[in-house]
Amino acid sequence: MMKSKKQINLHPSLFSGFRGKIQLEISKSLANRALLIQALSKHSFEIENIGNSDDVLLMQEALNSNHQEVDLGMAGTALRFLCAGFSVLPLTKVITGHPRLKERPIRPLIDALRKLGAKITYLEKEGAIPIKIEGGNMHGGKVEMEQNTSSQFISALMMIAPFLKNGLTIDRLGKLNSQSYIDLTRGLMEEMHFEVKMQGNEIQIPESNPKISSYKVEGDWSSAAYWMAFVVLILDAKMTLKGLKEESFQGDQKFLEIMSHFSFGSYWEDDDLVIYHDQYKRNPSNFSYDCSEIPDQAQTLVFLCVCLGVDVNLKGLETLKYKESNRIEAMYTELTKLGLHVERDEDTISVKGSIQVKNAEIATYNDHRMAMAAALLGTRIDVDIEDPEVVSKSYPSFWNDLDTLTSGSLFEK
Repeated sequence: MMKSKKQINLHPSLFSGFRGKIQLEISKSLANRALLIQALSKHSFEIENIGNSDDVLLMQEALNSNHQEVDLGMAGTALRFLCAGFSVLPLTKVITGHPRLKERPIRPLIDALRKLGAKITYLEKEGAIPIKIEGGNMHGGKVEMEQNTSSQFISALMMIAPFLKNGLTIDRLGKLNSQSYIDLTRGLMEEMHFEVKMQGNEIQIPESNPKISSYKVEGDWSSAAYWMAFVVLILDAKMTLKGLKEESFQGDQKFLEIMSHFSFGSYWEDDDLVIYHDQYKRNPSNFSYDCSEIPDQAQTLVFLCVCLGVDVNLKGLETLKYKESNRIEAMYTELTKLGLHVERDEDTISVKGSIQVKNAEIATYNDHRMAMAAALLGTRIDVDIEDPEVVSKSYPSFWNDLDTLTSGSLFEK
């Protein structure tokens, strides 16, 4: 049992040893994509290794529910995918969710779906849930989509495309964000033997059905990133990450390359990734990076650099205000508590200085990634992570895995 359901305490003495093997949580991004395609397909196939993160469980529950209203909680990915999926299926559904989910934008996707025949009604506020979807009226053709808000809009359209009469052509407009997630969707669809043609800003997907009997969901590179950051911070740390795929379409695999700038080493041992602290490599005095392709790891990079005393400047963060929290503002608020100099705007964050406190309480803002990234502070100061159970959104076993790796115990005996 945790010391508190509302808080968990970490302190540097816990990290005098950091060794072990971890079976990583599966990729919720891949699992939810597979679940949507499975629900739309006339050709049945099994999904192996589905995992038990909140987002995946909510997606499954929504697709299997006999109730007209589905509550998606904080699940932004499920929201975007199900707006499209329920428009195709011959069902009437009302989608609602947590107040924060009601703030997340969906208008560009709804506009595109309506142009393809979808009957969708806003029940409270224009451009936001709750919405009513009367499905089964969709047709294929061509649709334009602004791509500067969420790549999930385009992914949602891609995944319903094969199930529309004559397929779909998507013309992407504006500045491209998070291409890696579109590549992830394309990679999964091609594994299922869908035809996906991408030329310039145009995506063409003909009408078809998947030609597989089963699909196995791989481990989550986003979850792996936290352990990579931990081994940079802990002398003599060494651990094995199980379940990852070396040739992966997941954008957060880039984190492995980013870690080459730090005191980090890795190698593959059969199908396992071994990561370790490389004491012969020096950490930089400052670090800059464009996070456009890995926005979910911005917090990990910031907290890693803060713990190292490395000045950090990140850009490409314009989508972070639409996440579970406004992540730029959340980082600004929590890092200034530590005596750091923080500057930020809509697209960037810059942090300079060293930690000036010996202990701190870190709020997590209902954001799983804030909790896991802030846990890195425990290698340097006493830190209380508030509402630690938010990790269940993507990585339910995070604190248990951390407990198995540390030299002390995070839990009451």
